[in-house]
Amino acid sequence: MGDKQNGPAAPFAGDKKSPMVSPLAKFEKQFILKAVYWIPAWLETYHLTAMTILWSGCMIGFGYLARGNLTWLWGSSLMLFLQWLTDLFRWCRRQASADWPDQVELLYGSPA
Repeated sequence: MGDKQNGPAAPFAGDKKSPMVSPLAKFEKQFILKAVYWIPAWLETYHLTAMTILWSGCMIGFGYLARGNLTWLWGSSLMLFLQWLTDLFRWCRRQASADWPDQVELLYGSPA
């Protein structure tokens, strides 16, 4: 529903994937296509989602430890990377039942 100031509201499109255009998208796509085979068959998407609890707890712990020594902030950076990685693998596992290479093409565009 729109309002007078912003005009009519656009239809919801949050469930659609738009192609990634970041400078690292090409490398990320190559990583996905190789790394999806590293995921064990027994590892389900809900396992990967639950790992967020572990990463969040570690972020809090590293933040606490960084009060005394800022070197511990590297641990927070590692947790951020691992969250990205498990989210990426979760997406790959969901696509495994479908034709996931085509889904990767949709997200990252066709190869250059």
